[in-house]
Amino acid sequence: EAGAGEVVPLGDSAALAAALNALAANPARRAQLAQAGRAYAEQNLAPEAVAAAYARVLQKAARA
Repeated sequence: EAGAGEVVPLGDSAALAAALNALAANPARRAQLAQAGRAYAEQNLAPEAVAAAYARVLQKAARA
């Protein structure tokens, strides 16, 4: 969703190893994932963003 990681099938250790090896060999991809992770955290996990999300939930519940 955030573009901040690689997805491998659950329990597929070969796919996990391949993904890790690919990341180890590709510093540009690692930097891209790191940037996406930071952007996601800043947009969605900052205290202001979390407070706004809670406020929306509470407002919706109050209208129900």
